[in-house]
Amino acid sequence: MIVGESGTDKSFISRILGPMQHDIGAVQTSRFIEVGRDDLVAHMALRTIAKTRVALEHLAGGILLIDKVYSLLPSLARRQDHEILALAENVNGISDREPLVLLKGCPADMRRFLASDVGVWGCFPVQIELLIISSEEISEIFVRSGTSKGFALDAGVDVSSIAVDLSRATDAGWRTENNGRGFQFIFIYL
Repeated sequence: MIVGESGTDKSFISRILGPMQHDIGAVQTSRFIEVGRDDLVAHMALRTIAKTRVALEHLAGGILLIDKVYSLLPSLARRQDHEILALAENVNGISDREPLVLLKGCPADMRRFLASDVGVWGCFPVQIELLIISSEEISEIFVRSGTSKGFALDAGVDVSSIAVDLSRATDAGWRTENNGRGFQFIFIYL
C-alpha cells in the first residue's frame, strides 16, 4: 500500500515498485495495470462484477494497482452505483493473492478504507508513506536533476538560496499540493 498526500509521486513510485515485484520473483509475470473506480464500476450490477473479474483474471500472476480504492466504498451520493460489488470482487482477489494487488491513495482516505471492515484488514502488511517535502528538499531535487543533465549553478547560487526563492514565490498550500513536482516549477519560473 502506497500512501501520500497529493504531489508525493505515489504514481511514479507505484510504477517502479510494480515491475520490481516481478524482478524479485514475488509475481509470475510482469503484467501491470493501474485501475480506478471507473475501470471497475459499471451502471449494472452484473457488468460491474464482470469488469472487475476480467481485470483480476487478466492479471493472474501479475499486479493490479488500484488508485483511490476508497472510492469503491458505499456513498450516499452514489446510491445507485455498484461500487460495493467491485470492492467485494477485489477483496476476493486480494485474499487469493491473484493477482498481487497494490493500493495507492491519500493517508486519511486509506485509513478510512482499512477501518471500513470490508475484509482487507491485515492483507497489506507493508505500507509505504511518502511524506511532504520541504522547500530545501525540493531545491535539492532541482539541483541534482539539473546537475545530472549537465547544468551548473551560477556563483552565489546554492540549494539554500533556491529554497528561499521558492518559499518567496509560493505559499505553503501550493508547496503541499505540488510537493515533489515543485522542482519542475523552479525550471519554468525561477
